Amino acid sequence: MTDLELGYMAGIFDGEGSLSITSRPEGKGYKSPSHNMYGLSIQVSMKNRHVVEWIHNNFGGNAYRYRQNGGAFGKGFISVWSMTGSQAHNFLGLIVNLLIEKREQATIALKFPLLDYGHNYGVTNHMQEVRESTYTELKDQKDMEREYNIDS
Repeated sequence: MTDLELGYMAGIFDGEGSLSITSRPEGKGYKSPSHNMYGLSIQVSMKNRHVVEWIHNNFGGNAYRYRQNGGAFGKGFISVWSMTGSQAHNFLGLIVNLLIEKREQATIALKFPLLDYGHNYGVTNHMQEVRESTYTELKDQKDMEREYNIDS
């Protein structure tokens, strides 16, 4: 991957991307019902299918299209690229220093401790606290940015 391509990807992600740490209570079948489940995910959504295919071909993850009948994109097909967990973490590590708009969000997300498994098996109390605080810090950052953009 060239510096130019990483810069291009950072620009796409700054403008069309989103990142989140999700939280949900653990339910039946999970090993540790006293903890919430947390997960890191990133996504780029746009009408341009070819750009999403380029992202998918160069960075991996998942890509799909769906038909939308209104909303922010209007009518037509929307192309989406996404990544979760360690893939998302590694991707953010590649572009964090090239981001402008989402640099603070990415910096916070990179503090999120990842697990080898898709559940909370083996999560220590300390790790759970760090996951919860990172979740809250990212949520607060996004709320602050949203308020700033509304007031601008």
